[in-house]
This record gives sequence, structure tokens and C-alpha cells, in this order.
Amino acid sequence: MIKDAEGCRLEVYKCPANKSTIGFGHLLREGEKLDRVTLAQAEELLKKDIKRVAIKPLKGLIEKGSLTQNQYDAVVSLVFNVGPGDKNTKELDFATSKTLRLIQNFAKNKASMTQEQLVQFEIDLRREWSEFCKGGDKVLPGLIKRRQKELDLFFGHPAPSKKDK
Repeated sequence: MIKDAEGCRLEVYKCPANKSTIGFGHLLREGEKLDRVTLAQAEELLKKDIKRVAIKPLKGLIEKGSLTQNQYDAVVSLVFNVGPGDKNTKELDFATSKTLRLIQNFAKNKASMTQEQLVQFEIDLRREWSEFCKGGDKVLPGLIKRRQKELDLFFGHPAPSKKDK
């Protein structure tokens, strides 16, 4: 999912947030000097980035095994794209977001949730997850589509239409 959403560019480019990027969405860090990479190097950067940016920050936030693989993959894709959060910026911070709190509550209580509570959880999570659709200060159509795909993966189905309710 991340590879498809990010695409791969073998030369440095500016992402929509105006940050120097290469490969599959690898943000160049201070002191990192890369102008060009091979596909194999881009894939290696992606593996390292997923561990550093998404999987490590999620440890301790979401109990291991409390989500299905698809649910976990959807969360990893979101966190890879938006970052785990930096409390020192004005940007939406995943680590302190309502999105994370909803997921944690679901992971902890899903076995005892009623059908009504599960439906409300889906409504709430889709709303909160969709807050992460900005690149810089602009809502980006590509991020709207990506968030929708992540949510569809998380829930195992597309969002219900108004006529389904």
C-alpha cells in the first residue's frame, strides 16, 4: 500500500509539504546527501523508514496483536505518511490525536463492543482519520484518496453510503 501511494522517484524532489524527498517518500534528514538512488536503494530506504517512522513509534501505543494485520497495516501507512508526530509544531500530531485514542480504545475493548458501538467507532474513526489530508497547509486530493484506501483496508470494506444507513 505504501509503495503504491508514495510512488517511487529515483531523484530528489520536493513533496507537497515542500520537503526534499527521494525514493518511496523518504524525507531527506539533516546531513543526508542523496541526489539519486537505485530502485534497490529506494526499497531499502523504505524498509528502514517504515521501522523508524511507523513501527517503532507505534510500539507501546497499540498493543501487539490487538489489531488484525490489515488494521495494523492501515495504521502503519497513515503514520508513515504523516509521521508519528512532533509536539513542537502546530501540525496535527498522530501521537496525541483522537485517531490514536479511538484505535487504542477499539483495540482494548472490541471484544465487548456492541454492534451499535462498532458502527459509532467506524463513523468516528473515519471522521478523525480524514483530518490527516493536508500537505503543507493544503488539503490534497491524493491524500483524500489515500486516507480512504487506508480506512477501507482497516474496516475491510468501503464507507457505507448515505443510502445504506
